Amino acid sequence: MADLKHKAQSLWMILGWLASLVATQVSAQDIRLAQQRGPYYVDEPMMIQVQVNGLQPGKNVECKFSGDPRAGITIEGPQIGQSTNSFTQIINGQVSSSETVNMKFSFTVTSSQPGEFTVGPFTVNVEGRTKELDGVTLEFGQLEEDENMRLEVSLPREKFYVGEKVPVTIRWLYSGDRNGLQYAFSNLQIRSPLFDQFEFDDSPPSTRTTLSIATAQGIVEVDAEVTQEVRDGNDYFALTGSRTLIAGKAGTIDGIRVTSRTQRVTAWGRDFFGDPRPRSSQAALASSQPLKFEILPIPTANRPATFSGGVGRGFTIDVVTNRSVVRVGDPISLDVSLKGDGNLEQVALPPLASLLDSKQFQLPTETPAGVFSGNTKQFKVSVRVSDRAVNQLPALQFSWFDPQQEKFVSTSSKPIALQVTDAQIVSSRDVVSVRSQSDAREEQPEQSSSLAAANRSGVADRLEFLGANLAIERNVQTLMLSSSSPWMQSWIVPVAYLLGFASILLAVIVQRRGKRPAEQLKLRSLLKQCLADIRASESKPLKVASQQIAEALRRLIAAFPDCDRNLANSIIGECDGHHYAPTVVNGTEIQRDLVRRALIAAEQLAGK
Repeated sequence: MADLKHKAQSLWMILGWLASLVATQVSAQDIRLAQQRGPYYVDEPMMIQVQVNGLQPGKNVECKFSGDPRAGITIEGPQIGQSTNSFTQIINGQVSSSETVNMKFSFTVTSSQPGEFTVGPFTVNVEGRTKELDGVTLEFGQLEEDENMRLEVSLPREKFYVGEKVPVTIRWLYSGDRNGLQYAFSNLQIRSPLFDQFEFDDSPPSTRTTLSIATAQGIVEVDAEVTQEVRDGNDYFALTGSRTLIAGKAGTIDGIRVTSRTQRVTAWGRDFFGDPRPRSSQAALASSQPLKFEILPIPTANRPATFSGGVGRGFTIDVVTNRSVVRVGDPISLDVSLKGDGNLEQVALPPLASLLDSKQFQLPTETPAGVFSGNTKQFKVSVRVSDRAVNQLPALQFSWFDPQQEKFVSTSSKPIALQVTDAQIVSSRDVVSVRSQSDAREEQPEQSSSLAAANRSGVADRLEFLGANLAIERNVQTLMLSSSSPWMQSWIVPVAYLLGFASILLAVIVQRRGKRPAEQLKLRSLLKQCLADIRASESKPLKVASQQIAEALRRLIAAFPDCDRNLANSIIGECDGHHYAPTVVNGTEIQRDLVRRALIAAEQLAGK
């Protein structure tokens, strides 16, 4: 009985220890709710953020708004951000390290009417464990339009197409002196749900004068130009900037506004040096007219087979080959470059079956992923000639949709001349055998007369030398000495042959052991470096890791052009998708699987 009681106590101690361990792990995950500092105004987006800190790598986390939105309140998101913290310590020579992940889920809240509203609750799910966070109470005020400020937002047209790049022009106008302009401009922020609903292609600012655009991802600075103009008898300073909107999917946008908020100085004072400084200020608002536009899908009628998603204008296609003289079955590396004013980041290479005749060329099974840089996207693909009659690489066609002309347009590369020869085959006619003395004597007069006739005509294209007497030695008995001679049957000839073959074999072995080809060492070094880069990408954010993995595989594809590259091209395309994705996702498990498959593809390319 006592033994049973002792076992029960031990079991309860173990269960208590496990419960404390679970409690420690849960408490290590810090989940909190944060909000943008007020005041908040009607038609101006504000941000609520759910922060989940101290996660173990690889944990699956989900967060969503689980309440019922009030009338007049619009909630969008979440936009997901992720960061990693690493900690290493050394105690008594023992090195230990740990890594935690912090995630942020950002929700954008916009009110169309003044008043006090409760927004929430929010639900967080970590590996099946759910926690609900109470909502927050927000008060939205009505900010009157400042009569001395204006905001104008314009689009080139009211209808656009999916994939089209659309310039959005933003003009902020201020009426007042330069000191007031400088203060208002330094506190200016421009907001709109438009900037969070669509993807934008922004160039880094090149000047110190910029417009500040507030988005769910943070502040975006765009170059601005300062001009002066007169409106209704008042002088205005105008700052004009532009962003490039990329229409992602079809739909209609109706009544969306852009607002600008800043601080206007109401009273001026002087600082210690006598320079003017603001003594008091108040919030000032200016909003644009409601925007309305429609995004149309790409037409399917008359769509060419060589259309691969390109939308824009002025596209060109150029092709360069690594060789122009090949044998049937030899690989030809094609460098295809696409240029143009459009959505090159999303453009793929047209299906190769629509570009080349599969009866004349052996084509890869998958379309390769491209590399985008500036206004150029480059693709590398390897094909093989399978028909001896091929005399050129035909012009490759590329088609795109021109939204201004509202039609499909095509262009072609220049054809490249090829010289294709048959694969070398050794036939029985290339084998020379020893003929008997009588056969040689009988054929000699006939061959001599044939050669003489060929020389006289001067048109002999090809001479057959089988059986011809090309020896300098004139003693027929010596030349026609048969292997049946007594000395030929002795041990001298076999020994001579064996010594000759042994010498050649020894020379080959010494050469291989003494000197490794430089090219082989270079390829091994490249493979080692690429494998190291792929392994190192596992500790980096998914976007950075995807780019690093893709670059490593592209280097290996270029170094081993004759190997099977289907798996590598598939992984490169997947990496490009993660790298250019508009939103950031929790990619720890995706990243580990990506690294594992990339290592397999790298060794497959190297032939291991």
